[in-house]
Amino acid sequence: MFGFAAGGGEVPGRPIDRARAAFASHRFAEAADAYRQALASAEEPSERRDAGRRLAAIEWRVQGDTAAAERTLTTLAAVPEGSVPAALERARMLAARGDFAAARDVAALARRAASGALQESHAVTAWAAAAIEPEVRRLLAGGRGPATPAGEIAAAEELLAAQVDAAPGELRPAQLLMLAAALREDGAALLRGWESYYLLDLETEQLAAAHHTLATLLPAWPGASAARDQRLQLVTALVASRVFDAAAVVALAPAADGSRVVGEDPVARQAVAYARFLRETERVTDEYYRQTALGRGDHKAWRKELTELTSRLWPDLAWPGKTPAFDRSQVPTALGSRFGTVINMGKTGGYEDLHLGHVVVDVRRRVEQYGCGGELRFLALDAMVSNGFQSWAWDGTAAHGGWGDRGQIVQIRPGYADGPLRAWRLLADPVERARREAEIVAAEAADPARAAAATVVFLPGVAGRLQERAAAALRDELAARGLRGRELQAAFLREDGSAVLAASIFAHEGRHAIDDAIARRLSNEDLEYRAKLSELAFAPRPFLALPSILHPNLGDATPHGRANARVLRGVVDWMGQHAREVPGLDPARSLLLQLGRLSDDQLRAAARAQDPLARTGCK
Repeated sequence: MFGFAAGGGEVPGRPIDRARAAFASHRFAEAADAYRQALASAEEPSERRDAGRRLAAIEWRVQGDTAAAERTLTTLAAVPEGSVPAALERARMLAARGDFAAARDVAALARRAASGALQESHAVTAWAAAAIEPEVRRLLAGGRGPATPAGEIAAAEELLAAQVDAAPGELRPAQLLMLAAALREDGAALLRGWESYYLLDLETEQLAAAHHTLATLLPAWPGASAARDQRLQLVTALVASRVFDAAAVVALAPAADGSRVVGEDPVARQAVAYARFLRETERVTDEYYRQTALGRGDHKAWRKELTELTSRLWPDLAWPGKTPAFDRSQVPTALGSRFGTVINMGKTGGYEDLHLGHVVVDVRRRVEQYGCGGELRFLALDAMVSNGFQSWAWDGTAAHGGWGDRGQIVQIRPGYADGPLRAWRLLADPVERARREAEIVAAEAADPARAAAATVVFLPGVAGRLQERAAAALRDELAARGLRGRELQAAFLREDGSAVLAASIFAHEGRHAIDDAIARRLSNEDLEYRAKLSELAFAPRPFLALPSILHPNLGDATPHGRANARVLRGVVDWMGQHAREVPGLDPARSLLLQLGRLSDDQLRAAARAQDPLARTGCK
């Protein structure tokens, strides 16, 4: 497993640091206690805001105590600049328990109070989701219950269209725009949402065919007057691009004569059945994860539930002849051939869990490192139903990035596609830039005390500053080429995404494939250590790759955490040995605090100096 892992590391003294370490290692009761202390006592408002938001999420999402979460959010709202984060978390909690009207009201309050484009985007997305989701649920449930007023869906579509125009490439607004447009039979808006969602991958072979169909059908989409063949083509293209809920909405929409393609075509029927199956699988799995977080998870009962869901889906699949008897061993093939489904069940980080997503990119590439190489197959998964227990537990602060095995690399696309836009927003949005700068400055003030406690330890200030500088350097480089406005933004998104992909996938996972081919017996920690060295050594922009190593899991008990500590310890040792070559380096100060004085080439050299493969090659 690779990518955005998290963990605890050494337990620091401040409540906020103890809380973050416990949260990253899924010790939720301990994290809640420490977050509660930080909410009451942290000197920096940004730390109190983080504490309040995380505490409330633990209370309602893990512990199931919405009353406690409400009290926490009331306290958070009184913290400077805490009212909008409190409202957004409350809206998320209300929507999760199905109180969509209340969620819309709270999201509307958040939007009125929002400062900066990022808070505005979050508030708009929360409101639109609470308007759209109940109608999608109603349709998938057979049309039972009162319909959402058409005006609310139209308002959501208008807000989302503006958001997509302002921030192309942002996944959640684009995803919701596709749903709203499908509900309203608005072909042009559906195409805008689709093209924004897949902005970074439009030219890949797997998506190009679907894009051609959508670009042909949707600009002049006739709505209820669409012919049966047109509607079936649209459903098929949406399924091929893994937009399952929107495909189901289109299949369930009534034509002018009242007929529905779902009642006439087996492919449309299986699209609707599969959308229902995915939602039920996510619901069952999320509850299992919640119980696991509480120490009560029963993985055998959970697997039995999943088998029952799959057996109910089986007869609704489109078969060329008579429906065969249900065979659990054939499920991956049956779903993979129809929907690009990839299912990976087993243990990750010590937890029984599920990774279930859908292929949107499938390419082959050769990777070369230190004279060793081989052909790799790269799969990118989207429409994730589950990305493992740890991703669920980290709740957006981190996530599994994928996995690799015997020349095949699987990437979880959403985490990578959203990353470049988040980086861009922190550069381009003055409010978010100022807010982030304040957080970094506060963290930098506390870093020396952290650094004094250990040679190698996670330093939030250093990590935040290096990320900000790496992103700014990329922006400035592109601006120097004469790019401006939306062209500059689009180029930044592409370059940032490409650099992270090259490091985290082709360098890191490529190294796993090389080590596997060499057939050496290595521990998981050693494998991760070597892969992370390659991630830095072969990164086109190594400081953009550094956050996966200078990370809150630094030094914890996981293979990732231990490997990160070893890599960083080696970099610090290299700095000490080459102090005269590093401009401005003060050997009397903590070298870890001075990581930013390294050049790109020096950071690569510090990684290569540790790597046994760099010395021996393929021997």
